[in-house]
Amino acid sequence: ENCDSLEEIVIPKNVNTIGTGAFMSCKNLTKVEILSPLQTLEANVFRNCESLTSVILPTTLTTIKKHAFYECKSLKSIIIPDNVEFIEEYAFSNCINLETIHLPQKLIKISANLFYGCKNLKDINIPNGLTIIEDSAFCYCESLESIEIPGTVTTIGKSVFSCCNSLTNVIIPEGITEIKEYTFSDCSSLEYVVIPDTIVIIHSNVFVNCTNLKKIIIPSSVRVMGAYSFSNNENLTIYCEAESKPQNWHVYWNNTNANVVWGYCQGEN
Repeated sequence: ENCDSLEEIVIPKNVNTIGTGAFMSCKNLTKVEILSPLQTLEANVFRNCESLTSVILPTTLTTIKKHAFYECKSLKSIIIPDNVEFIEEYAFSNCINLETIHLPQKLIKISANLFYGCKNLKDINIPNGLTIIEDSAFCYCESLESIEIPGTVTTIGKSVFSCCNSLTNVIIPEGITEIKEYTFSDCSSLEYVVIPDTIVIIHSNVFVNCTNLKKIIIPSSVRVMGAYSFSNNENLTIYCEAESKPQNWHVYWNNTNANVVWGYCQGEN
């Protein structure tokens, strides 16, 4: 920890454990290769290694704990080994130059704030089989233009794509039943969103400040709509399959008075 003279390190095969925070704030560390058959990469292990550019992880790895690569500001890409099943919250948060990352097929969830503040992240795969994307997972990923969410995902948390201001299109998979607070807030380039007819609840502030969104279709399955869901979207027309405002839609669901078409049928212009 705080070893400013350390620039490169190879962890040999006979090392069984790397302790929590072992290389935290080694500010001149640029290259890491782990030959040891580790199964767990402990919390904070490379946190704030601001010069780190190259990481080779062992194929035996199954778990990456929280803040493991937090604020590794020079890291541009990383390959996560195929056996990894768990990556904890904030593991790659504020890796501001991270551009691409490969996630393994065994991963079952994207933890809260996992890529928060990765403002140059452009390329990421979400593996089939993943079921949960937790709160703020991609918040402030300002370079992310599109993302494919597999049909296995059943839960998307609050603010997941908030402030992804390059994101242009999203297809929400069937099986999702609610869109939580601030999920797409401040996505100023968002043009196209598909909401499936499995959605029952759209919470408050979901599409606030999506200033480039011009059309959205709300299926008749949506029984509950929160307040300020479409605030500050001056050019938006909302096409609702319902014939009139459902009883459980908040009185301020459309507080900025976007144009609304009731009784819309798919296929109409």
